[in-house]
Amino acid sequence: MGGLPHHDLMNKDHPLDDKALKKALTVLDVMNFKDEEREAYEGRLKWLRIEANTLKKYKADGKIEEKIEISRNMLQEGISVKVISKVTMFDENEILQLSK
Repeated sequence: MGGLPHHDLMNKDHPLDDKALKKALTVLDVMNFKDEEREAYEGRLKWLRIEANTLKKYKADGKIEEKIEISRNMLQEGISVKVISKVTMFDENEILQLSK
């Protein structure tokens, strides 16, 4: 059977290009964790997921704020509410609220 010897697969200094193989080796490592190590690992994963979701939310919020600011600037330049709505995908009523 061809491929890398087991020693080369498990050698952390040996770079692996196959993502599926890397993931499988990570799963094997996790399966061999002691209970305390697994809890710490899972806690870290949970924290990373929360952080990623938080960043994603703030990024989305930032994009909305940017679109609001652009809409306000367009209103100040005299661009019609209809055009602003088309460009920003905001409802015309939402844009009218920005002008108040």
